[in-house]
Amino acid sequence: MNPILFMLSVFGTIAVCLCFVLLLPAVGQTLAVLFGAVYGEKGLSAATKKPSGTDFRDPNDLSTWSE
Repeated sequence: MNPILFMLSVFGTIAVCLCFVLLLPAVGQTLAVLFGAVYGEKGLSAATKKPSGTDFRDPNDLSTWSE
């Protein structure tokens, strides 16, 4: 077998395994932390009756950008 092809296939397999073992759980944890932060802030702002910092503004409504 060609040594370069062997090296590419071995390192490619290792890279795919590392992606599944390390990166997929990290992405899930990051999304869970972001979800908790955003909805925790929304809940806190609803409890204290203050406007939320994560409310979306309509980019087509020009009156919302006049501040």
